[in-house]
Amino acid sequence: MTANIPRALRSPLPRSPQTRRLSVLGLVCAGFALLFGSLQHWGLEGVTEMEFFAEDLILRQGRLAPVDSRLVFVAIDQPSYVSFFSEEEMRKDPALRMASKNWPWSREVWSIAIERLVAAGARVVALDLVFAAEGPGDDALRATVERHADRVVLGADIVVSEQDSGSSTNVLIPPSSVLRTQARHPLLDPRLGVITQEPDMPGSVIRRARFRSGDELRALIGPDAHAESLAARMLRQGGLAERIPAGEELMRFRFLSPPGNGVSRVPLLQILHTPSWEAAFGRTGFFKDKWVIIGPAAPIFHDEHRSPFGENMLGPEVHLNILNAASGGEFIRSTSVLGSWLLTLGAGLVAWTLSWRAPKLMQRFALAALCLAAYGLAAWMLYSVHGAGSRFIPIFAPAFTLGSATMFTLVWDFSLARREKARLRRTLERYVGKDVVRELIDNPDSYLNSLVGVRKPVAILFSDVRGFTSMTEEANARLLVKQLNEYFQEMVDKVVVNRGRLDKFIGDAVMADWGSFVSGGTSIDCERAVVSALQMRAALPALNARWSSEGLKPLAIGIGVNLGEVIVGNLGSDENMNVTVIGDAVNTASRLESLTKQYQVDLLLGESIAEQVRDRFTLRSVDCVKVAGKSRPVEVFTIPPEAGDAKVRFDWLDAHERGVRLYRERRFVEAMAAFREALSMRPDDALLQLYIDRCAHLLAHPPDASWSGVFEMTKK
Repeated sequence: MTANIPRALRSPLPRSPQTRRLSVLGLVCAGFALLFGSLQHWGLEGVTEMEFFAEDLILRQGRLAPVDSRLVFVAIDQPSYVSFFSEEEMRKDPALRMASKNWPWSREVWSIAIERLVAAGARVVALDLVFAAEGPGDDALRATVERHADRVVLGADIVVSEQDSGSSTNVLIPPSSVLRTQARHPLLDPRLGVITQEPDMPGSVIRRARFRSGDELRALIGPDAHAESLAARMLRQGGLAERIPAGEELMRFRFLSPPGNGVSRVPLLQILHTPSWEAAFGRTGFFKDKWVIIGPAAPIFHDEHRSPFGENMLGPEVHLNILNAASGGEFIRSTSVLGSWLLTLGAGLVAWTLSWRAPKLMQRFALAALCLAAYGLAAWMLYSVHGAGSRFIPIFAPAFTLGSATMFTLVWDFSLARREKARLRRTLERYVGKDVVRELIDNPDSYLNSLVGVRKPVAILFSDVRGFTSMTEEANARLLVKQLNEYFQEMVDKVVVNRGRLDKFIGDAVMADWGSFVSGGTSIDCERAVVSALQMRAALPALNARWSSEGLKPLAIGIGVNLGEVIVGNLGSDENMNVTVIGDAVNTASRLESLTKQYQVDLLLGESIAEQVRDRFTLRSVDCVKVAGKSRPVEVFTIPPEAGDAKVRFDWLDAHERGVRLYRERRFVEAMAAFREALSMRPDDALLQLYIDRCAHLLAHPPDASWSGVFEMTKK
């Protein structure tokens, strides 16, 4: 492993040949988003509503329509004015007397209001009301309407009626026959205008207006005729018929600024109360050439509609906005289906370009956000243009395309990076431990910091093949390498499965550790190291059985495990470096592995690690040893093979432990008896026979006072 690998891992995402497929994938994603965006033109409610919502954001920040000073809203702000005046005043003023009664009032009230407004010079007076049934005062209102037929517009309504079959039909609600002309159809009366507001979807926001009847109205009035909206009738009555948009499609109009829309608002009471009328309007000329809409404003009338500004707008105010837009030509054109497709495709191409030119994650995000902001600014500027050049370009579809395609390419880049990391991980794991690879790839910064050297408590395991040198002189080289690789694979698997780190192979020896990079805590690291050693011991007989059947010699191993503070660092030269552990604990683990031959056991544990796992495993005292290179003796233990990884009690082990204690107390006769008792239960135990021989020797040659029972290892 070379020293410059960590720096390479911190470079931008790899630009391997695989990443060239991003171009195709980006276009596929863009095509999908293109289809998704164009669905708004095919009536998909969710997509259309999202597009309208995006346009509303532009509308709120963009240019609003200037107010036509000719517009006046006469607001019916009370359903009754009974509490406003005394009985004497109401007796003197017929209009007040009629308006003091509960709603609906006598039609004569509207006759008086129209007469006064027309007399004051109003050019058009429209009633945003539907007098569907005959009522008191019809004759007076009819006479007034006929007298001022070129200045008055009455309202007609169209409602949707749900049928039992689940279908719906349009139902016309015109003024009563007393108030209208005898035209072939009520909607063909030039004094009637449709007051129905058409939201973009049921219960949705009103953004567009229809000035002439569409197919749904033509079914009511015949194929060769058309009805007009309240605003269209007012334009025609006011002499501005040329301002009525041609065609029957819904027109997106530019709103005035809410609330109040900037239009002059006059309470109906000021029109009906003679003294107030005379004082405020009678001689001022306020209503001269004005376009007046009389309509409900009190909450009790429930004549409110959702607006793009997030606020409800009164029905008459909506009509005033439509009329204001038509008189000033403040309509907003929409982009064609082809134009929307091209803009959406362009957004996909931008995302594709960013996937090539901006390999870094944050850079690509920033550029995509900048492109979205620039597109939003362009949309705002096009909306704010005055006159025929004003238009809405699609916002949601291109933004969705750019965002989704960018995210798709980022996810794809990320998956490629993960795949590259996995490939690199598999390659490196063939040469270094998995924990080193994990730190190197997943946490390069922390890994680099550790390379300077850090002290840690680490559990170390050494495993070595017995008599391997003589085997190399006799065995077939190819078969021996194959056998050794199979052995290494099995042993390393036991290390890895127990979260250990393979440090290195030293010829036929395996060195592993726990806690150098990944640690579960000292006691857990020690337990994992011992479990690995026990699993190595348990796996070897099956390997030997297979090798014997193949004509290969069986292997015997010795394992030494120790715990201690070591230095973890990256050692080597500029050409080749290796992450490893060094220190006295490492040397002791190696010496313990060598001592297994001396005591004819396959596993030895050092004193420090034995203390950590004493309550978890069945330990057997082996000896107190002064290993080569150390001045302080070390207590050495093993784990009986029959105990496995459990805590088990054996009678022979009790006798053995008693014999070791007596041996160290220089009570050699009693110790020999205890060892012989254990040997009777466990014949052919080499360690018991070793102690019996020692006791016999010490009885024949009694030691001096300096004898402490410590065995001194003179060779490594």
